[in-house]
Amino acid sequence: MVLSKGVFKSKTVAQFPAEFVETVVDKMSNGAELSKDDREAYFKEYMNIFFGRFISKINNEIGHASRFIIPVLIRGAYRETAEADYSNRIVRTFMCDQGKIDFVLCYKVLPEHSSN
Repeated sequence: MVLSKGVFKSKTVAQFPAEFVETVVDKMSNGAELSKDDREAYFKEYMNIFFGRFISKINNEIGHASRFIIPVLIRGAYRETAEADYSNRIVRTFMCDQGKIDFVLCYKVLPEHSSN
């Protein structure tokens, strides 16, 4: 889960197959033997890079800056608790060699930055 703040606030929940996470970490670490904590740190770094690029693209498109807050990894089921805080919702699903990846992006453009 990743939150952002700035001209828009957002919450992205991404669900990855465990095999995808393992593949990413193995490639990032060149297959080195890592502890569970180190494996988690590697995947958090992957998410930092991914969401950094994601937020940069949005910022460039809208011409204003928002920043994301360090990703939080949640293992197992996730139950939404604050979706009402956001007025827009986008759901995207992607398939990869390791299975299905789901992204749910909830966001709200703050009134001072809205064209309405």
